[in-house]
Amino acid sequence: MRLIARASLCAGFVASVSLSNIAHAQSFSSDKYLTGGWDGLREQWYDKGVDVSVKYMGDFAHNVTGGQRQASSYTDQIRFGAYLDLGKLASWKGATFRLEIVDRNGNLLNQEAGLPTLMQVQAIHGNGSVARLTQFSLEQELFDDHMSIKLGRLYATADFFSFPCAFENLSFCGALPGYISNGWYSNPLSNYGAVAVFKPANAWRFKYGVYDVNPQNRTHDQGLSLTTRGKSTGRMTLGEVEYMPHFGNGLDGDYRVGAFHNSSSYPYVVGVEGLPANYTLMPRPLVGSENGYYFRGEQQLFGRADAPGIRVFLNYSHSDADISKLDELVSAGFWWTGLFSSRPDDRLGLAIGRNHVNGKVTVAEQRYNTGLPAGSSLYVPVQSNEYPVELNYTLQITPAASFMPVMQFIRNANGVDARNGVLFGARVTLVF
Repeated sequence: MRLIARASLCAGFVASVSLSNIAHAQSFSSDKYLTGGWDGLREQWYDKGVDVSVKYMGDFAHNVTGGQRQASSYTDQIRFGAYLDLGKLASWKGATFRLEIVDRNGNLLNQEAGLPTLMQVQAIHGNGSVARLTQFSLEQELFDDHMSIKLGRLYATADFFSFPCAFENLSFCGALPGYISNGWYSNPLSNYGAVAVFKPANAWRFKYGVYDVNPQNRTHDQGLSLTTRGKSTGRMTLGEVEYMPHFGNGLDGDYRVGAFHNSSSYPYVVGVEGLPANYTLMPRPLVGSENGYYFRGEQQLFGRADAPGIRVFLNYSHSDADISKLDELVSAGFWWTGLFSSRPDDRLGLAIGRNHVNGKVTVAEQRYNTGLPAGSSLYVPVQSNEYPVELNYTLQITPAASFMPVMQFIRNANGVDARNGVLFGARVTLVF
């Protein structure tokens, strides 16, 4: 229980940024935390501008079919952080400091079961079993909150293509561009960056971000380092327009369109002779930059007085076809909160996706196979589209604890025809 012990030591020091952003806009409630209000101390801190918590999330998964063998796996993370309102703490009007640390541990079912997929089936596994400094930033509101500037160690998904991780499969969790771009480092990784947001009206946000691209940030020994070693390979710049309409009766939406450019160089996706990168000895030419774009939309369709109701979403992300093996991700689905009137806080979730392998890779794999004798054992699987589907139901036990049973179906796992898998799992979420 090393993680629980570490969480206890940090509980008075750190908070989940996502929780903090919500909390500081609302009144304090000790029900949001399993450890309560600490005999009133927590509310006193909150009123003075300090919001603290620790969030634990664990993903269990078991494959019923698919893969080389049946197996079970558990992976988890603890997110520590602190939200400081410097206006209350130090009379620094409009200033906010955020600290966030993520510690991940466990094994991935894809590896345990020999089940290759284009997107991993347990979203919170990745970037090693190590604690990482995920955010260390200062944000300043300007011009009566019509503009803000944020600086420090950041991860782009906090501001661009922000999408909740309400599913276990990575295809439906977080910011899709970060999974198919070489320079977009997603949570829990961070890099030096700056973000400017212009807010001309309540419903509109215009965003521009610049981030340092340094592969050394991926190494384990850099996990808790505020500085970064080695040389940067380039800069990642992002632009996004966000529109948040409100149609009355709680029918709000969130629509975003964005693009990114990475000035770093990367090898071409296939060899010069047109063969797959892993099956050629020829050097691959370098591509001088990376580009991509995305769209994300959410819309509340209807609700009741005692429950939010149905919210639908559509996500699309496209990366550079000269560089990325996985160049397009599409997902759509819905959440139905309060399906049963007796359980107004429970949520049903359904998502369907398409993960697309770059057509240049598909052609290269076909070309490689045509050069082999008929029936050769050296044939490589030809990859195209993978279709993940997830159905889950979140039991909201208390405001601070939930349990989510999960069923996943993966059609054409790893983009290979007729390689399917059925998985069952569960997620537990606890806020201390």
